[in-house]
Amino acid sequence: MGRNGNSWAKIGLFYICFYAFLAGFFAAMLSVFLTTISKPGEGPPKLTQYIANKPGLTIVNPVLAGYNVAKPEDLKSFTDKVEDHINKYGDKGYSPIPCDVKNVTGYEGKVPCTFSARDALGPNCTKSNNFGLKEGRPCILVKMNKVYDWVPAGDSEYLELDCGKTGNVINKGYMKAAMPFRGQKFYTNPIAVVQVHVKDEPVEVRCTLVGEKIEVSDSFNPKRAFGKIEFTVAAPTKT
Repeated sequence: MGRNGNSWAKIGLFYICFYAFLAGFFAAMLSVFLTTISKPGEGPPKLTQYIANKPGLTIVNPVLAGYNVAKPEDLKSFTDKVEDHINKYGDKGYSPIPCDVKNVTGYEGKVPCTFSARDALGPNCTKSNNFGLKEGRPCILVKMNKVYDWVPAGDSEYLELDCGKTGNVINKGYMKAAMPFRGQKFYTNPIAVVQVHVKDEPVEVRCTLVGEKIEVSDSFNPKRAFGKIEFTVAAPTKT
């Protein structure tokens, strides 16, 4: 191929050194990254995207365009998403002591109290009615990002989520008694449940956290927003 043995030896040595350097550089960067995280239960994260009083919000079960309430598979898909999230709330080795909703400073000790996420859905959001989707009133679960060792300030029992007239928050918001997150492997934050009445047109919903010392962003842009969230509940198809 136009090279003698000496030439192949030189180019071979070059690539051995080159890829050895790349592998070493990658290993060094990975080692640096691993120093920024803690194992579950071994202390707080060393880098955080959101800080106390500025938590992010995320939709668990978005209602996507193109669904048809006459199709069992569409109803099942929505129902399964809610069920999958609700099933994450088990004892998971936690204390059997139920959360006292009046404990506005959160649970004490290292082991969280337990609570029923299904009860938060109320009687109008059940598996039998596909969590409201079949009746045109889907129940949307809004979860709050975990913030290590943080309980919202104030004397209220819940951190309120206000969605104005477009969405009815049926469980008041996020129960403080079930906080804070302290790195437990199976810990899941309390949820807020927003029921939206949708008919022939999509409904745009904007929700904002309301509470003592809570700070919210100026924008609803999901890449920059904290303390507020915007989402659209699609209308069903007619076919």
